[in-house]
Amino acid sequence: MMSSTKHENIHRSAGCGVVSHLRRLRVMLVFWFAFCGVAAAFADGSFISIRDVVSVSGPDILLEDIARSPTLLPEGWGERTVLKSPSPGDSEEYELTTVAYALQRYPDMKDVTLSGQLQFRVSRKAVQVSPEMIQEAVTQFVEDNPTWQSQRYQLEFLPFSDRVMVSEGELDIHVENFTENSITEAMDFDVAIWVNGMPERMLSVPVMMTQMQEVWVAAGDFDRGHRLTLDDLNVAYVPTGGRNKNCTPVSESITGMELTRRIKEGKPIIKYLVRPPVCAERGEDINVHMVRSGLSVTLRAKALGKGRVGDRILCLNEQSKRRVLVRLVSDRAGIIEN
Repeated sequence: MMSSTKHENIHRSAGCGVVSHLRRLRVMLVFWFAFCGVAAAFADGSFISIRDVVSVSGPDILLEDIARSPTLLPEGWGERTVLKSPSPGDSEEYELTTVAYALQRYPDMKDVTLSGQLQFRVSRKAVQVSPEMIQEAVTQFVEDNPTWQSQRYQLEFLPFSDRVMVSEGELDIHVENFTENSITEAMDFDVAIWVNGMPERMLSVPVMMTQMQEVWVAAGDFDRGHRLTLDDLNVAYVPTGGRNKNCTPVSESITGMELTRRIKEGKPIIKYLVRPPVCAERGEDINVHMVRSGLSVTLRAKALGKGRVGDRILCLNEQSKRRVLVRLVSDRAGIIEN
């Protein structure tokens, strides 16, 4: 009796082991067929798994950017545009259904199955364009533009966009147009930023433009009464008008002129700071030149007063003892005008 029971238990145990093994084999086969089905679908591109977080660099989101396994996509699918990227430096969430609708415009992708989170996030890589690069482009444009080439201008850049973000790549910044702002009296320059040969960003850059003039400035410290030579003078640009309206332009010669007060190095020479030098003192002998009847005559006369270059003073002709009016032209020299 015990032997029969033992045999029955062994038979049941063996039977249970076979059933368990068959069940495991069945599960493995189901898994295998399911895997083969998914793999086949993936291989022909009909099943695409979308990543949860994506980073792109260009203005478009390509299929290869968001596909979890872009190398398994059919040839040419990866380069297809799906959606527009966020602004450079920004990130944005997209719906999986939005991608599905976007793919419908491709005839061979109407049966594609997507998998992934209902929403996925895309961020766009970016670099900041420094204000100095933008200002340099505007400055170069002003220097090259025929409108302003005959004059020099001082540019004061007013505040514009704090952070100018664009895609990574080769930058090209240039001015496309400019207009005068009737309210602020500034010039608004339309600046275009291109990346890798493609336009990406436009911005308006307001600039106050001040016309400059070339004037004489002191090359050193000089005291009152100093007579200026060419070595005493330097050239500088200052804004026209306002407090600089009396600066002496380089078009006016001031060599040989006398300072009326002390001046420091680098200071513009104001017109009232210089005057013709004293050419003759009372009692000094003056060489007087005169032309009469086609003849040039030089005579000596005694100054009866003090005078500067350009002044007319009375002098006494020592030979004839007559008084003559003489215009001083240099130190102790003058002419008698007809």
